Amino acid sequence: MNPQQQNQFSTSLSPANFSTEHMPLAAKRQIHKDSCDIFRAVVHKNMLENGMSLVTNTAMTNIANLSLLESQLSAIAPTAENRLRFIVDQYTIKANNRLGGY
Repeated sequence: MNPQQQNQFSTSLSPANFSTEHMPLAAKRQIHKDSCDIFRAVVHKNMLENGMSLVTNTAMTNIANLSLLESQLSAIAPTAENRLRFIVDQYTIKANNRLGGY
């Protein structure tokens, strides 16, 4: 391979100028399939992260609301304070376990 052919070959394979125009059909299909697999994996990971974030945020909001309600109800009914604390603690523990114990 002479220097001109080598330069043309490396230029055509550089990411900025990549083209499948002169490739065999089987190679084009494999590149397309690989690209789709990578894209699918990235989208799937993003969806899982966003979903987990939403669920975690909801659980944290619920725990905060329950804690606030516990303090308000404890002031109204001091005899129920232990029971209210138990309910909030149980919810917090179960939410933590479902979220993977973070």
